[in-house]
This record gives sequence, C-alpha cells and structure tokens, in this order.
Amino acid sequence: MVSGSASRKNRTPPLVIRKLSAGDSEYAKTLEEIAEIASSIFPEPVQFEDLARELLSHEDSGVYAAKDIRNNNLVGFDVWYKNPEDKQVWLWLHGVVPEYRKRGIGRKIMRYCLTDLELLGYNKVTLITYNGFPEMIRLCRRMGFMRIKKNPKDSWGENNTCSYYYQKTFVPVIREGQLKIEQIIEDKKTEIHNESNSSKNKLDISTGNLSRIIK
Repeated sequence: MVSGSASRKNRTPPLVIRKLSAGDSEYAKTLEEIAEIASSIFPEPVQFEDLARELLSHEDSGVYAAKDIRNNNLVGFDVWYKNPEDKQVWLWLHGVVPEYRKRGIGRKIMRYCLTDLELLGYNKVTLITYNGFPEMIRLCRRMGFMRIKKNPKDSWGENNTCSYYYQKTFVPVIREGQLKIEQIIEDKKTEIHNESNSSKNKLDISTGNLSRIIK
C-alpha cells in the first residue's frame, strides 16, 4: 500500500513547457542548464559551447524546456535539428532530471515536441538511443516510434554496448466530415467562378449588340 506522502511525491508536478529559439532572452541560459543536466545523465559530458554551435550549424532546430512552476527549475528537455545533408529531422537530446522521473514528464515533453514537428510540416523524425537506456526505449515504443536499425558495434560508455535507431512517421489523418466540407467549399468556388465567367460572356455579347445598334 502506498502512503499518502509517497503518492504525492510521485505525482506530476505543475509544469510549463516552452519552445525556445535563438532570439529568446532565456535561450542561452536554458542551453547551459540542458548541458549541465545532460552531462549528469549521459556517459560523456555535454559542453554548452558544443551544444550551441551544433544547433546554430543547422538550418532548423528546436529546444523544448519543461520547468517546475513551483521553483522554476528545469526538469526535462528535448532538442532536435534538421540535418542539412540528409534533410532528416533528428531528435538529438531527450532527458529528465532523475528525481523527476516516473511521473510522465518525459512523455509530456516528447508529445509537445512531436506535435510541434508535425504542425511544422515534417513527416518523420529519427532518434538514436542505446541498450543502457531501457526507459527511453519504452518511451519510444509508447510514442509510436518503430525501430529501424540496430548497431551492436556502436558503444557509448560501459553500459551502452548497442545503439538503436527509432523513427516515427506522421500520418495525416483527414476525417470524413472534414473532407466533405472541403469538397463542398471547392465545388462552391467552382460554381461561383463559372457563374462569373457566364455573366461576363453575356455582358460582352450585350455590349457588342449595343455597339452595332449605336452604329
């Protein structure tokens, strides 16, 4: 049986998730915080300078920061970029502060990020994770990612001896009612266009007849 205090501890805290761009006043500070958290999560340290340089080198990118409203602390993040070489969108970094895990925060951040990518018009997103991150693998599956590649020769630190490539494709869904409404609108536009051309032709004929009468 879970005690009341433990139950409250595991609840999702009040969050605010924001997308940041290079022009935002908090952009640099947030990147510094992401680099610090990422360095404590991943096998290798992440430097702020490398993070900023990498994002600026790509034609399009996005940074999503989740903060605990109660103390304004950064508790999770997603970072993606569009590779200019293969034109693919890569979800580069994803992380949640350890003490805030198992509260659905990672899922909320990723859903926010994926929804934004879909609205931006991208049709798929790819990420790389490792066998040493089972929670990330489970999250990928829950969010609709499919594993497309496995590389047992790719290691990252002691516990990550195999990399996995996951990809999510955005499938456009058009409801039948919406499709009918759009078709009605198009038919009406065509009808109005045809009536307009017909009226113009009648006017041209009448004007021609009037011109002959005057003459």
